[in-house]
Amino acid sequence: MLLSWRLDLLEPWKQESLDDFSNKIAPQMVVIDDEHNGWRYLVLPLAYTDELILDTVLAVAAYHYDANYGKTLYTPSKWYMEAIRRLQQRRDLVIRDVFDAQKILLALLVLLVLVIVNGSSDFPSLFKILQSALTAVGGENALQKGELGCFLRRQIRKLRAYAAPLLSQEEGIDTLSTEASQGFECLYYYRDLYPDHKNWLSSISNIIRQARRIYLKRALAGPEAPPFTDLVEQFKCTLESIPSGALGEHVLVWSTFLAASESSMPEHRQFFSEVLLKHHRRNGFLNIPAAMKNLQHIWARQGCVSWTTLLPAFRIFIM
Repeated sequence: MLLSWRLDLLEPWKQESLDDFSNKIAPQMVVIDDEHNGWRYLVLPLAYTDELILDTVLAVAAYHYDANYGKTLYTPSKWYMEAIRRLQQRRDLVIRDVFDAQKILLALLVLLVLVIVNGSSDFPSLFKILQSALTAVGGENALQKGELGCFLRRQIRKLRAYAAPLLSQEEGIDTLSTEASQGFECLYYYRDLYPDHKNWLSSISNIIRQARRIYLKRALAGPEAPPFTDLVEQFKCTLESIPSGALGEHVLVWSTFLAASESSMPEHRQFFSEVLLKHHRRNGFLNIPAAMKNLQHIWARQGCVSWTTLLPAFRIFIM
């Protein structure tokens, strides 16, 4: 829940929206939802003091509510466009200090959460803006100031790793081959925080590692190579070993989608479809139905073209 002593600073409907973000969006963005969840305890306090951050959070909450509970009292697209307008204004100004730069990058990260929530095709353009903004402020090293800087670095690396194969096959190969340890360091972050869950988090890491291997095998082999059914079966068996509702299960959407893309057997395709539907019922994010629709396109062209070359055309952030 939000800190009650700050709730009187905003209109009631905005307070409810921030609360929705805290309870329904923030938990999905980390492996373990706890007091260290920066999507809650770093993003939301800034929303009270910075209109750009506030508008991005309101937009995310509105899209999620609209998709799952019906029409909202305020139009999601209005807050999205307002956030884009404020972002453009902020980018046109001279950045005074590191904190200004951090807030711009944080707003862009929240907007990337938005395209996960609403399944928007704006994903590639927003990611390009994030990369340009990061370069403009001096790269990751320029952000390493305070807790917010460390959070931004972890999240940017994580989103870059998940986004790479969805942006281009070349980026997918380069990132998942050489930057994977950086991209998934958030898993090590939680493993250090929770040593009692070390084995469990290692299982989550293993599933993600298998998905990376499946992607790289297909990307490098090309469409003429037969389906890697043995790798898909291994992935399926490992995923089945994770009990429903287990700690960290919700971060496996991306890896499940990659394994599903390689699947050729009807029983495998049915299994992965059911897993993805379960994730959608849990989080209500519209990127998952979009991903499932794209799977039909991938399966229909199996053997003719590598699915790794098809992913960028979908313009969906599957995570």
